[in-house]
Amino acid sequence: MVSGPPCGKILTGKEERSIIFENLKDWLSSKLGAEEEEEKTAEQALGELIKTLGTELKKCKRQVGIVVKSQDKLKQQINRHTNIVTKLQVEILKAAGGNQDERARDLIRKRKRFEQTLQQLKRQLNKHKSVSDTIQETVRKIELKIEEARRKKLLLATQRQAYETSKRLTDGLHGEGGNLLEEIDDDVTFL
Repeated sequence: MVSGPPCGKILTGKEERSIIFENLKDWLSSKLGAEEEEEKTAEQALGELIKTLGTELKKCKRQVGIVVKSQDKLKQQINRHTNIVTKLQVEILKAAGGNQDERARDLIRKRKRFEQTLQQLKRQLNKHKSVSDTIQETVRKIELKIEEARRKKLLLATQRQAYETSKRLTDGLHGEGGNLLEEIDDDVTFL
């Protein structure tokens, strides 16, 4: 596995791209769980990276949906408990005003239990919000990585096409039947 340059060595752009590409291939093979015998092009490696990241993105979005549903349920429970605590407070005041001390004490104990449960639900909701925020941040990061990989793949494809075009031109200039420039020069002088 290629990990990076020796300490203190300044890399050229080509060396840096080579190290990045090797690390990318190693990461992909570890993610896919199988080392393939054939040599992959950078475009293929990026294509597989995009596919893998797309799968991870779908999983994260599914998790966000699950967490959001759970948050909605918690909010409903919090609203129910808040309403119950409010109703109990009204009943406590009525019982205290009607000289029903024992009933008022029972209602106070019941209200305290509901308030404790309400606090637990609020803490749980805050944890869910934190998890949701973390997952959503992960989704954004994955989306950015996918876009970056797509841009790099497009750049590599463009570079490959430019290279192939350049090679065809070079082969045509120095190819079979003599030098193409001489033929063009002869045609120009003939005119």
